Amino acid sequence: MAGLLALLAIVLWVAASAKLAKALSPKSIPVALTAAAIFFLPFLDEAFGLGQYSYLCQRSAVKLHGTLPVGNELYSEDGAWRLGMNYPGERWREHLALVRLADSLVRWDHHGVYEPIHPLSPVDSMHSQFVDPKTERILAEWTSYSFKGGIVRRTLLGGSTQCRPEPFNQNGYVMYKQIMTYSKP
Repeated sequence: MAGLLALLAIVLWVAASAKLAKALSPKSIPVALTAAAIFFLPFLDEAFGLGQYSYLCQRSAVKLHGTLPVGNELYSEDGAWRLGMNYPGERWREHLALVRLADSLVRWDHHGVYEPIHPLSPVDSMHSQFVDPKTERILAEWTSYSFKGGIVRRTLLGGSTQCRPEPFNQNGYVMYKQIMTYSKP
């Protein structure tokens, strides 16, 4: 339904732009430029915002500041990362216990709200950190981005897209593995 509404809005916008261009003197270059600007102006923030969002997402990275040594609680006897293993369905409690243990070893500090990177930009950002709760030492930090689209998309379709640095795109536990290094007991 939202797609049909967007298509209808675009068709009406084209029709209105064409009617305006015909009503004005077509021999005038400024009139043609004005008609083109009237047609394309609502889509410019989408184009600029998407370019800015892509640029920021490509350069987004996790900055590691330290590691947290852990032993056999998160690694197997041979040093394999236990959260990276596949657990059969009947062992879900074991996996959940490992997740809770890993979560308890670090604190995830973030605002929880994306903030605009600029008042005129449709791109928002959120800075996050993993902190060692015992020492208050920052272990890792990164910035995530959200693109809510231009005026036309926000008005007609809503929604947004988000990007995080690469370790999070694979799996959140890959990030934990980079922070929580194996230390033989």
